[in-house]
Amino acid sequence: MKRELKTQAKVGVGLNALWKALTKELRIVVPKVLPNIVKNVELIEGDGGLGTLLLFKFFSGEIVELDESLHRIALQVLEGGYLNKGFAFYKTTFQLTAMAEQETLVDVDGLIHVCIAYKTYVAEKQQIYFIHKC
Repeated sequence: MKRELKTQAKVGVGLNALWKALTKELRIVVPKVLPNIVKNVELIEGDGGLGTLLLFKFFSGEIVELDESLHRIALQVLEGGYLNKGFAFYKTTFQLTAMAEQETLVDVDGLIHVCIAYKTYVAEKQQIYFIHKC
């Protein structure tokens, strides 16, 4: 049975800082944001762009959509994680939209709702994390 869940959150971080954290710094950000879920993200193949293969400690995934102009990125689990729980397919898509200079709307589409914990990293470097309470 296929289920799609969507959520949306406004975060007090600029679009460019959030996009950088979700794309170029994904390997660094994810283990810091979700330390109880992902301990490490290893680059298996690629340069961080579309088609890049990543190995997360609990699952392997691939960037299956990356659009710099639309600030849209999609990650698909290839092995492990929720696939070990009986799901045949798991993909999460993030769409960022600037609302103001320091406010971004984040649309998250996924087959399973995943709490997003990305908002404590902004401090000095304008890198971001935001938290969506489940």
